[in-house]
Amino acid sequence: MNDTELKIYNAAKEHFYKNGYYNTTVREIAKSAEVNSGLFNYYFQNKYNIAKMMYDDIFYNIKNLTLQYFNDEKNPAIFMGVMMRLHTYTLYSDPIVKFVMDALKEGIFEDSIFYTTEILVKNIADYYKRNYTDEALHLLLSITIATEKTCLTQKYNGRISYDLHQIANTILKIHLSGFDLDKDEIARCTESIVEKFEFITSKHPNFVDLII
Repeated sequence: MNDTELKIYNAAKEHFYKNGYYNTTVREIAKSAEVNSGLFNYYFQNKYNIAKMMYDDIFYNIKNLTLQYFNDEKNPAIFMGVMMRLHTYTLYSDPIVKFVMDALKEGIFEDSIFYTTEILVKNIADYYKRNYTDEALHLLLSITIATEKTCLTQKYNGRISYDLHQIANTILKIHLSGFDLDKDEIARCTESIVEKFEFITSKHPNFVDLII
């Protein structure tokens, strides 16, 4: 990004995180970035594109943080599980939960979630020598996104106090359920994922700040 793009991007982050996606306008972003709306449109076309870029950056940062400590992890299910746990804790963090909830409703994350999950799921299938159909992948993603939408909405509205550890484990089990793994293997993966996640959080207690 050049300096102007970066100013617009950072202004958008500030507004989206504070007010959410729906309550932020292009005019407000442009004003904060000290540019006109035409220049915003030149670089990003619309606020959907910049919001999608923000999510892609979040996922990229999660992946890099995981690679920083566990680049030699052979089991892609464990690697994915650590990423998913970081992902869950980040999306539910107070600084961005409103933006995330709006973005899920708007479908901003779905392409990115599908693309990254598809790669990881195929790697897991190869590792365990299992077949995994496109239909199963689509079903998995639909369940995951529906679960995220429901839990985030309930959290934002203060209706239910969720245990993030439990939510992360539930989403992990949804992902692993398609591979017909036995309970002992799922338990072993879950234990390793929790251990690795806790290692990262011990190194970076404020890891969400690194990611967003």
